[in-house]
Amino acid sequence: MLTKQNIHFEWEMKIPALKRVLLMSLGVPYRFVVNFVEIFTQINNSSSQYKSYYTAELGSRAFRYFNELVRNVENWGGWVRQSIVNLTKSRKIYLVATATQSWRDESIKIQDDAIWIHADQSYFGGFNSVGYDIVNIIEDIINPSPHILVILEGERKRKNVCCECLELYSSHLQWCRCCNSKHFKEQFSNWTSTNCVVDSFLRDTQINACDASNSLEWIDYSRFTNVTIIGGGGYGTIHKAYYLDGDIRRWDHKKHCWERYPGFSVALKVLHNSQTISVEFMNELKAMHKCTAGKLTNIVAIYGITQNPYTKEFMMVMEYMNKGNMRDYLRSNSNLNWSRRLKIVLEIATGLMNIHTNGLIHGDFHSKNLLFEDTSGDTAFIGDLGLCHLSSVVANEIFGVLPYMAPEVLRSKLYTKAADIYSFGMLMWEVATGKPPFYDRAHDADLFFDVLGGHRPPLQDEIPKCYKNLIKWCWDPDPHKRPSAEEIRNIVENWYCDKSQSTFSVADKEITNRDPHPS
Repeated sequence: MLTKQNIHFEWEMKIPALKRVLLMSLGVPYRFVVNFVEIFTQINNSSSQYKSYYTAELGSRAFRYFNELVRNVENWGGWVRQSIVNLTKSRKIYLVATATQSWRDESIKIQDDAIWIHADQSYFGGFNSVGYDIVNIIEDIINPSPHILVILEGERKRKNVCCECLELYSSHLQWCRCCNSKHFKEQFSNWTSTNCVVDSFLRDTQINACDASNSLEWIDYSRFTNVTIIGGGGYGTIHKAYYLDGDIRRWDHKKHCWERYPGFSVALKVLHNSQTISVEFMNELKAMHKCTAGKLTNIVAIYGITQNPYTKEFMMVMEYMNKGNMRDYLRSNSNLNWSRRLKIVLEIATGLMNIHTNGLIHGDFHSKNLLFEDTSGDTAFIGDLGLCHLSSVVANEIFGVLPYMAPEVLRSKLYTKAADIYSFGMLMWEVATGKPPFYDRAHDADLFFDVLGGHRPPLQDEIPKCYKNLIKWCWDPDPHKRPSAEEIRNIVENWYCDKSQSTFSVADKEITNRDPHPS
């Protein structure tokens, strides 16, 4: 039963208010529209004002709703009541979308057999999308007529409501968690890794995905071409390959299948002896998935898992970084200005903050684990989470690269977030100088004990003072006194955003004016 207490129907409503009314009254929103079409568009050339008129023919559920509305809302004026009565007879309701506020006075009109509802530009965000967003709110979802489909065709990307369940998308990328979870489940029988642990993990990422980046796939090895080894180490090898299918983008409601990005190059990371899934493999997989489930993570993206049919080794399918690691990048770009250097440090700090925010510790933070790609302007990403672990876990062995390792780790094997911060300070030094820390020394027992004794790389005079102070803060012998990743990111972001007026611009001028051939 509708009453004036639970229905707040205003004639100068915006579309969100209309949506709430329909939700409360019908239970399943918008399902009363059986026809919808634009009547005409009017443009006032003198003021570039834009107005479109649309009509929606209503079904029987809508008439029952409006009739009950008339009976139960006693305080409406007679002209409003009569208009609703006329509406239920004519089975039409008109919507007027106006692009400027100057149309407001004429946006609510009562005619012989219709009610006009106003929605202004501020809700829709632009002239071109005004009409389509109204369609989005009350489109026909039962038996759409051809001209409705014409209106919607090519404009579905503008929408923010799922046309299956009519709820708001879970993300700005037109991802509906509820419906896409169902689509994933329907395809579970079409694939298997033959490993129940892997299958369970992948399925869990899919049914709980809030956007496409959250979902991981089992990818058949046949979907990769041009597979070549590009690197390796003690833990495994890295291959480059071309992924024919491309990553999932969204569900295609017309074709009833996944819409995908075009094919692209990927990196395949193979862990040695991974024929049987190891704890290490799953730990890295889970860490990467946890840390890449969002925007601006600065962690290398992971797309899924595959298996080499010949060696039976499992592989992580990851984003390919075409600019290599930071060590090589700095060697090839020795004349970076401070603006570019700050951008690199900011991106690394963002990635580390993301790791720490997710309750993880990197545990092996050095320049060869930082990778670059150029699709968004030589951006830095943290690329290897092989030793990443929960912050509550205490390591029982020492891993890592000696020059980047915090003294407390060398002393007690205790990995903490503060140990990552110490390593970050070394990376800041490397970005500033273009050289790895302790590049002129052997990584031996002497260096080990020197680090324990407080020895650090020298801080050159040409490095801006504020930058040096942050490095020293990261190197503080007391782990509890070091800054957090979030504090570092905020500081560096302020430097980067204010670079034109800071000491960094002065440092750039000194570099520019420096004699390239000193005597």
